[in-house]
Amino acid sequence: MELPLEIGPLIERIVAELGAVRGRLWLYGDWTRGRAAPEAAVGVALEAESPLPLPEYADLKRRVEALSERPRIEFVDLRRVRPALREAILRHGRVIHEWPG
Repeated sequence: MELPLEIGPLIERIVAELGAVRGRLWLYGDWTRGRAAPEAAVGVALEAESPLPLPEYADLKRRVEALSERPRIEFVDLRRVRPALREAILRHGRVIHEWPG
């Protein structure tokens, strides 16, 4: 998937921050629909191959969300979100990175 130019470098930094995590990274929200305002949050969801322990997820979330104040990053673990949000991300989101398994 070709990323919007405004957030391409930010997504690259997120992928680098996630390091050895395996799975897929999803973009969700207004940025996937091409109608995001410059101040719109960047929704990023991790679909890890294996469940992340809560302390590890909390640390990743803190580090990823600290990468940018504008646009703000909303980082979620697909295993931990409400079922309705998970379904919406899987249906309308876009895979932006996939680590080899």
